[in-house]
Amino acid sequence: MDGMSWEDRDGARWIRLAGELDNPAITDMRARFDETVDRSGDDIVVDMDGVTFVTSVAVGMLIDTKERLKDTGRRLRLTGINSKVRNAFSMMALGDVFEEL
Repeated sequence: MDGMSWEDRDGARWIRLAGELDNPAITDMRARFDETVDRSGDDIVVDMDGVTFVTSVAVGMLIDTKERLKDTGRRLRLTGINSKVRNAFSMMALGDVFEEL
């Protein structure tokens, strides 16, 4: 993964991801997402516009985060889903799993 940044705006924690969401990147990504879920009472919006590749492990982490947020009445929403990410989601039959902003 080339980068991850976040900011609080519009009542949510916005996380911008860039580069390849491959297995080596997941450890840092999971730690950041877990910290946000545990310490913030906000929804999470993930900007995927800069993502060039996504593995099923990364998608699984996003689904886990979505479920953890749902258990506390919060939401995970995705934005900036580019054609590479959309194609990966389609191949994994995830068309309706994530809420898009």
